[in-house]
Amino acid sequence: MVIAGWTTSNPTLYRAGLALQVVTPGWPRWKVTAMAGAVTTIVACSPFVFTKLLDFIGLYGILLMPIGAIVFLEHWVVPRLGWTQFWASRKGVFVSWPALIAWLVSVALGVVAWSTGQIHLFLLGVPVWICTAVLYLALAPFAGARETLPEEAAPPADVPSLPRRMESVGPRGPVWFLSSAVALGALAACVALPVWMFTLPPAEHDASREAFKTLLLVATLVYFASGVVWMRASEKRRRSAGE
Repeated sequence: MVIAGWTTSNPTLYRAGLALQVVTPGWPRWKVTAMAGAVTTIVACSPFVFTKLLDFIGLYGILLMPIGAIVFLEHWVVPRLGWTQFWASRKGVFVSWPALIAWLVSVALGVVAWSTGQIHLFLLGVPVWICTAVLYLALAPFAGARETLPEEAAPPADVPSLPRRMESVGPRGPVWFLSSAVALGALAACVALPVWMFTLPPAEHDASREAFKTLLLVATLVYFASGVVWMRASEKRRRSAGE
């Protein structure tokens, strides 16, 4: 997964395989991932897809942005307003009409704004997110978000719980501190380098482009290497605490 993180396709293919395995639990993971890869490879060979890839990604983001907004609201905003968190699942409704309306309206407004040239496709994420949040918070109380509802049923006793891998364990050694500091520094460099290029005068862009590429590549490699060292040090801390 560390190597796959250098690309944009492999992690997506891996996630697609995991998602499809949920609906096909009896199939091995490699088969589901291979099928997803075969289908996406065939689709990628279509000229319409690779010539309009950026537009497709932008539209895909617009479709998913409202869902992320609703998830954020249910986890962080609804409880702070004193409403019932996850009210739709507690009521047992099949379709949450406030979420559906907020999604449809915000996506429709985003597509209209894009097709009429009011807002560029790549800049629609923020207004679509805000529109979804406003609509959902305005409609949710009418569907029962303010009602006092019973807690959701607990999972059966025979269902194993997920292991708690991120528990605080043991003292942090010098390797842990050094690797984390190097990783954070490399990540900061990956953010600072594009800012540096952006602030340069246009006449200096060509002369600085090669240096920018080299420094960014080095910072990326350092980040991944130090991240691996940090993960191994964290695993050793957890193992030592369990002994």
